[in-house]
Amino acid sequence: MSELFRDYSEAAARSGAYDEMFAPGTVARKSYGQVDGALRELSLADVSARAESMARTFLDRA
Repeated sequence: MSELFRDYSEAAARSGAYDEMFAPGTVARKSYGQVDGALRELSLADVSARAESMARTFLDRA
């Protein structure tokens, strides 16, 4: 599991909510396999930088 999802399974288990992407544990559901694979290639820093860039773009163009 990448650092992006490091504590995710524990938090999801505590919430009791249905998880659309992951089956119980850290296995992605079949329909999310490609999304899971793409996200696992990114570091937490990569995802954060992309989110910040999208937010700036949205605010600049809004």
